[in-house]
Amino acid sequence: IWFSGVPAWSEFDWVGRDLLIGSARLHVTRRTSRCPATEVNPETGERDADPVAELKAAYGHADLGIHAEVIEAGNIALGDAIGVLEHGQD
Repeated sequence: IWFSGVPAWSEFDWVGRDLLIGSARLHVTRRTSRCPATEVNPETGERDADPVAELKAAYGHADLGIHAEVIEAGNIALGDAIGVLEHGQD
């Protein structure tokens, strides 16, 4: 799910929490690391770049987003707000 309107990487604070989006409930399980394929030159197939190291140097991490598991199925629509539940909140 692509979302906007929150500070960059604030979703990292959601790990271990539940999200309410539309009528669905998701549990955020972990951060998403970058794929090693980003190191491969598409023209040569050689690993000749290290964007992960560059991202770590510039931002202190190289993560891309978060992983979440659906714990209550529901409908999600464009424009739905994301509710972040505090630990233990229902």
